[in-house]
Amino acid sequence: MKLSPRFCTLLFAACFSPLGLSGQTSRELAASSATARQGQVSQSVININDISLWIRNDGLSQPFSFWSASGSWALMYPRGEAGLVYQDGVLWVGKLWDGQQSQIVLGGGRYETGDQPGVILSKGVAEDPAGEAVRTYRYRPDYETADLHDDAAGLYHTLSDSVTDEMITAVRVQYAKDASEWPWQKGAPFCDVNGNGTMDPGEIPGLSGVDQVLWFAYNDLNGTFTNSAYGRTPVGMEVQVTLWAHSDDPDLASIIFKRYRFIFKGTATTPADERIDSMYLMQWSDYDVGYFADDLGGCDSLLSMGFGYNSATPDSAYETFGWQVPAIGYAIMEGPVVPGDPADEAFVSGRTISGFRNLPMTSFWLHGAGTAGIWEDELTHPLWYWYTAQGLFADRVSAVPEYEIWHWENTDGSVTKFPFGGDPSAGTGWLDGTWGSWGIGPGYGYSLAPGSRSLIESTGPFSMALGDTQEVVIAVVAGKGADGPASVDVLKYYIQRLRSVYPHLDEFVLTSASRPETLPASFELLQNYPNPFNPSTTIEYRVPRSSHVRLTIYDNLGREIRVLEDSQMQAGAYTVVWDGKDDWAQSVTAGVYYCRMTAGGTRLARKLLLLK
Repeated sequence: MKLSPRFCTLLFAACFSPLGLSGQTSRELAASSATARQGQVSQSVININDISLWIRNDGLSQPFSFWSASGSWALMYPRGEAGLVYQDGVLWVGKLWDGQQSQIVLGGGRYETGDQPGVILSKGVAEDPAGEAVRTYRYRPDYETADLHDDAAGLYHTLSDSVTDEMITAVRVQYAKDASEWPWQKGAPFCDVNGNGTMDPGEIPGLSGVDQVLWFAYNDLNGTFTNSAYGRTPVGMEVQVTLWAHSDDPDLASIIFKRYRFIFKGTATTPADERIDSMYLMQWSDYDVGYFADDLGGCDSLLSMGFGYNSATPDSAYETFGWQVPAIGYAIMEGPVVPGDPADEAFVSGRTISGFRNLPMTSFWLHGAGTAGIWEDELTHPLWYWYTAQGLFADRVSAVPEYEIWHWENTDGSVTKFPFGGDPSAGTGWLDGTWGSWGIGPGYGYSLAPGSRSLIESTGPFSMALGDTQEVVIAVVAGKGADGPASVDVLKYYIQRLRSVYPHLDEFVLTSASRPETLPASFELLQNYPNPFNPSTTIEYRVPRSSHVRLTIYDNLGREIRVLEDSQMQAGAYTVVWDGKDDWAQSVTAGVYYCRMTAGGTRLARKLLLLK
């Protein structure tokens, strides 16, 4: 495969620059952007459990203080000690069609953003971003009686021992103010006990079973900002952000949940038939696992998770307090909703919708400082994001906005949209940090030495017409093992555990402490045995509460061939035997099959291999 001269130059730079071409320069962009908006953008923190995340009310997370050689982070784990993420944000890209012509448009934030705080009140009319009501709202149910020392320490970015009574009082007063002024009319979540859609007296802000929640909204109606950031005019996109966390359950104590709700409200001149086609949502993260210059990254497409970990043990930022190095992951728990099969179910804001499905992570991208495909102007170039979201490798071949497009290629020559999808713990597959590049024809793959990293994981495509709403829920998870790869295994454990109970976290949290040990703690579908099998195999599944269970067998083409269970089941553990026959009592051919369990809003699957 021919390597572009641009790639050769950047690869050489990576060997001799610890920050590369996307390190310090890009972070200076973040600092200058924040400085330019001072007075319009505010920050707040979610900090109820083992991790804390600072986020601005224009959608970007940002360190409390700017980058230095000793490190500075927006996400810290453990709180107040060291961190895992310098900055992150969510972007969107799609093809805007106004009835006459289309163009690729980009929104959201990566170091810089084209958005301003506040909701869109009506077509083309935004809230005053400097208004007192345009702020980040925080709530915790126990704010009146809780010990707020750690909360105040995180908010004031100081040690717990340095927290004063005045600080604690200020935090408590702000919680009370946010609770009394909770903007549910704008879309902020609340516990709607009577289901009438109105926050009545006695109903509280936030989500059921959640220990801390944070809400704000932003929009792209400031033409100066959108032109500066992305070279476009506003389209009228409002984004409502809800962050929440749990403090009691050990499997949730190192997870922060982020829900981004996108509402296409339009501008004053938006035609009624305007739409955004082939749209993608993109989680971007410039993570720094402790010391920034020795990181690695990868993804697990089955878990819809991208992750970052450290190549060194111990890490210089963590060894000061005796920790092994942790890892950071982003798992898409609820992707955008698209039409599906009649048996499919989609999750949207705690509701289940039949006949639709949530999109998973559909592509991944990992950047090492100094690697190919990144010019500084590509931080704001819509076409680069358009190709990247589709799982393609886009490299600039000249100083004009044209790209050479390749697909990603695994080390075995197979095409993939999930580069760096190997298993770091097992040492198998395409791994970061092994150094080298390969490719045949239009394919390309590479791996670099440990260094500064950033990732993008995308989900799509889908379409939005004027007035449509879409959302994505992302679990940000931290985990600590004996070394970097072991910490990635911890992330995977947490997300696998989470997927068995999501989205019914409120029921899980409320019942886990008092659940008898003889009852399952979550919905589970165990691997069948034997596997491979002939002629029959046993399938075990577990139900933590009374639920309607549907257990089905699908062939490799996704066709339903056998229903093994379709009834209301009490909490308990069950087994069922599949005899290798379809619903018409005909023996099926040898091959790969899938067993899918749908119960209580949870969907699980296992692969079965029938031999003849």
